[in-house]
Amino acid sequence: MISGVYSADISADNNYMLISNFFAEGWNIYFENSPLNNLEYRDYPLPTLYHQDGDLLDRIDFERLANYGPRQRVSVPRKNPVNTQNARRPVFSGFEPTIPDSTLIATNYSWDERPTSPSDTPPTIKKYRPRFMLDRVWGGAAYSTSGGAVGSVELGFSDLMGDHAIGLNLGITDRLDETNFLLTYLYLKRRTDLGLGVYNFFDETYYRDLRPWGYDYYRLRQRQTGLYFLARYPFSRFSRLEFDSMLFQYERNWDYLPNQNISTGQWINNIDHSEGKAVTPGISLVWDNALFGSTGPLVGWRANYTIRKAFASQDLDYLTNYLDIRSYNLFSKRYSLALRANAGISTGNSPDRFSLGGYYGVRALSRNLSGQKKVLGSVELRYPLLDYLALAFPIPLTIGNIRGSAYVDIGAVWDDNKAFRGARDGLLEDVKLGYGFGPRLNVGYFVLKLDVAWLTDLSHISKPQVYLSLSDDF
Repeated sequence: MISGVYSADISADNNYMLISNFFAEGWNIYFENSPLNNLEYRDYPLPTLYHQDGDLLDRIDFERLANYGPRQRVSVPRKNPVNTQNARRPVFSGFEPTIPDSTLIATNYSWDERPTSPSDTPPTIKKYRPRFMLDRVWGGAAYSTSGGAVGSVELGFSDLMGDHAIGLNLGITDRLDETNFLLTYLYLKRRTDLGLGVYNFFDETYYRDLRPWGYDYYRLRQRQTGLYFLARYPFSRFSRLEFDSMLFQYERNWDYLPNQNISTGQWINNIDHSEGKAVTPGISLVWDNALFGSTGPLVGWRANYTIRKAFASQDLDYLTNYLDIRSYNLFSKRYSLALRANAGISTGNSPDRFSLGGYYGVRALSRNLSGQKKVLGSVELRYPLLDYLALAFPIPLTIGNIRGSAYVDIGAVWDDNKAFRGARDGLLEDVKLGYGFGPRLNVGYFVLKLDVAWLTDLSHISKPQVYLSLSDDF
């Protein structure tokens, strides 16, 4: 096969084999029964010293190159069985119309065979021009009883040779001015990948302050609009060094909700406002050899260390260090234990803030917490839940390979080390501990997940938090 063979696999009992290859702008799949039955086993030849006789090109018949060219595809004529049957009176005429077995219909594959004579129309050699086609669709959506609905869509386009790629990331919100998007272009022809993008990011963070009369609330609204640059150099198949930088215009607004306004929800907007320009270069060292299953990684490990410095015209100035390590251990073929640990610290006049809530944090939190320092750990058991589920009513539906996860999350975020209290009187305070479980189902383009999680301080257990999401496991 001229284009090569990819993703060949043999079943565990050696009875079936699947092979795929790319031909005529599409992927073909080949199936074979008992592929190993007709193998001939021979003794391995002993190594011998090779002596080159003449030039390799001297032994090639270049006249055979004229044999290759476009040929007309000839369809195999077959008789239509419908014409020989009385379709109007199938029962009374003595037989019912039958549909021929498609696997028994002969197909002409001569156009895919090696030619033996020159083509009438020799192929025209043209300069390669990229033609972009959609090759990746990814999206995520989540709903929680505390945060409401959020989501995102990611589209990836590339050319046939893999020299160029275009990506589009779009956030899903109920307000157009709070929509996040990122449009990128990657040049992948050389070993060093280069990228350029344009983006608009919006974020909201909530804080509360305990006063003698109760809690006062603050809201920080941040917007960034600018350019994104990327350079990526691989050391091997699994490790790489990344350099990226963002040049953007930022805007920050603080809003205030006093205790007496909580019942009405009337915020006092823009009590503090700042804006300016900033550049934030960063360097990342990445390792990733994880192999994925139907709902997420099952074996391998991934690590990412990033250091980033912000230079701003006014107050947006920080230095951030962040480390994320994830390990996946497959045992008993269908069971996997996933471990995750990450930590970060940000310093400067306006340090970055890390979130602890949400699906990629402590999933049992009913509200988001943030701080200049963060530690997080997760242990998750991934197991087969239902192999086969068939419904007859109210609609006939068959679902297979439903997996499940049971997990424990523990983490904390804080600003001042002196004010941090992990636990007090045997009860967790700033350290948050949660646990939960839920099923996962791969529905093609997305992974449908339902999670139920509880928060505990080692004495009391909170009401369950429910997450419905469309995204892979971490």
